[in-house]
Amino acid sequence: MFNENNYLSSVAFGNIHGDYVGIARKKNSLSEEYLTLKSPETNNELTFFNGTTLTSGVEDVLYGYDMSIRPWYAIASKTRRSTWTPAYRDMNSTNGVSISYSSPTYNKNGQFTGVVSSDL
Repeated sequence: MFNENNYLSSVAFGNIHGDYVGIARKKNSLSEEYLTLKSPETNNELTFFNGTTLTSGVEDVLYGYDMSIRPWYAIASKTRRSTWTPAYRDMNSTNGVSISYSSPTYNKNGQFTGVVSSDL
């Protein structure tokens, strides 16, 4: 997923319905990745997996996660422009600090569908 880019820590997408999917690097390993998902498959709870599949086992669950107020989503959603966020506290199980480049996404009819984000 991340090839040789040592600064990129995650890539994610959140849609207007509150669904979220992301792949991130494990904190202390540039070669290990994990899936984060919030969808009907996870009872709409933000779920961190041990690996990149639903069968890799659950590492952690964050109940009541609302991405619409998170900087990576809120800024691009409001302005409908691609932008860097200020530094902010991650909501993942390692609770690090990130800066994100986020871009709004649109369907073929030009309707806003969500935000794609890359974290450093």
